[in-house]
Amino acid sequence: EPSILCFESGSWNTMVTIAAVSFVLVPLPFTVGVTYGTWKYPSLMANGSGDGGRTLMMYRFWWGRFRHPRYYYGLLQLIRSLAMAFVPVCVADDAVLQIGTLIIILLVFLTLQAHLKPWRIEGASNFDSG
Repeated sequence: EPSILCFESGSWNTMVTIAAVSFVLVPLPFTVGVTYGTWKYPSLMANGSGDGGRTLMMYRFWWGRFRHPRYYYGLLQLIRSLAMAFVPVCVADDAVLQIGTLIIILLVFLTLQAHLKPWRIEGASNFDSG
């Protein structure tokens, strides 16, 4: 028998508050920063010298694994990870729907990966898409 019921105890309210604050402090700013950097990438490449070059180096961990035309694929991976993390939260009461939703998410992103072949090394793209 569960000791903490949703919407019915003070402990549940505390846990929801901690979860919301944690989300706002960690994954949300990271996602916003990566989205901004991905959006600015084309203009940063055009202005490679100066401050644009420093910004490119700052985001190198994010873009360095992918071919230049597929610079945005890291953001797609982040979206996939966030979507998969939210499935158990959004579909808490139906295990079959959770599994189905996860399969759909994985198939969509597998299809994207197989079509885009984003990895800098050709063998990695072939291996990753099966």
